[in-house]
Amino acid sequence: MRLSIFPAALLLGACATQNSASFEAEYPPEGVRLTAAPSPASPGGVANLALQNGAALPVGYNLCMAALEQFEAGLWIPARSHAVSCPQEFASLAPGVTATGQAPLPGSLAPGLYRFVTQLSASSVNLPDVQLRGEPFRVD
Repeated sequence: MRLSIFPAALLLGACATQNSASFEAEYPPEGVRLTAAPSPASPGGVANLALQNGAALPVGYNLCMAALEQFEAGLWIPARSHAVSCPQEFASLAPGVTATGQAPLPGSLAPGLYRFVTQLSASSVNLPDVQLRGEPFRVD
């Protein structure tokens, strides 16, 4: 009996490994960009976000859920940011369209290079859930 359980456990483990590896290998569609302005921005100010869909497919998005990262010692790390209550809903952004939003910047941000990260939803046609990393901007 023990022998019949062991191959099943191996099979399940292999499936879990394949699924997580394929998720990590997914990338946002080419042509989808996330930008923040102004650059340089001021601590305690507001970043104006723009999600541009230059892809051939619609993308699901929610700019309210964008997280802030800081470039420090050669790595992108999570930055302190304000807690914001966001709806857990994704809107659809058609090809060729730009969506905009705003994100508060904490007053305690140190000068440096930052970027926003947001999630694109699988609710769009043929698009898996992926994270989209925005273009870097400066805080002075």
